[in-house]
Amino acid sequence: MLADYYINTAKYANNCENKSRPKMHCQGKCQMMKKLIDAEENEKKEADKVRLSNSYIAFFQKSDVIVFLPLINDHPFSMSFPDYVCNYSSRYIDTIFIPPKESA
Repeated sequence: MLADYYINTAKYANNCENKSRPKMHCQGKCQMMKKLIDAEENEKKEADKVRLSNSYIAFFQKSDVIVFLPLINDHPFSMSFPDYVCNYSSRYIDTIFIPPKESA
């Protein structure tokens, strides 16, 4: 962009927005800055497109194969379990808790 400006300075000076203000000594630099800003925005958009196109690759994954094996036991719910028996007792509560007595 800068090389284009220095080669075509007259063209940039003709399109200058600051022709009416010769004290600014712009000589088309305003046009050059606009083109530089546009070029930066285009580069940014292109970089975003490239980054997005590369990011899709990260989501590809080898598909897993699900294999269903036949049941070994034809009746899975026919198993019997022993009854739960609680033979544990604690007499500790009897030392703390004293029930109220009936008053006659």
